[in-house]
Amino acid sequence: MWNRVMIDELLNLFFPDFIPYYEAYPHNIQRWFAARYLILFQYGGLYVDIDYDCLEAVDALLGDSTCCMGMEPASGSMYYNKPIVVGNAFMACIPKHNFFEKIIEDMKINYEKIFSPHKINQIMESAGPFLTTRVYSAYPNKDEITLIPAELIMPLSFIESRMLIKGEETQEIEEKIEKAFAVHYFLRSWL
Repeated sequence: MWNRVMIDELLNLFFPDFIPYYEAYPHNIQRWFAARYLILFQYGGLYVDIDYDCLEAVDALLGDSTCCMGMEPASGSMYYNKPIVVGNAFMACIPKHNFFEKIIEDMKINYEKIFSPHKINQIMESAGPFLTTRVYSAYPNKDEITLIPAELIMPLSFIESRMLIKGEETQEIEEKIEKAFAVHYFLRSWL
């Protein structure tokens, strides 16, 4: 678990050129999203959102890949009118992976997207899953990245996760969970 002091130290030690971007974000969630990428770039490891339930060890999903990104469910892609969404709620990489370097570069290059008039789009484009999707789409070495199918780490739609939380489990939800390694609840506390 990283806190603000630890993130400030990370920025000062390894990413001083990113500090003006980081401090200018109008929403804390943009800083938290950015911190994920910076931490993974610097140290490597596995990042998983706090609103996940791990059902089985994920080692088999990661294998010997140097970079893994969890996909968002198709329902989310359709909702946002995107062919795919490469999520940022489940990510793993080795230190200094080029894909995470490209994410950090994109946050600087497309910095102006943080000023979108729509809060959710502003967040998603500047530092969230639309950013990771945009970088993946332009990334020349896609074979370096393992895309983990949503059904394995994010099997439920936003609506299904709400149903499960309310105790309204259906046979279809149960079957999806049985095949998954983890479940993301999309609590969206940042909204």
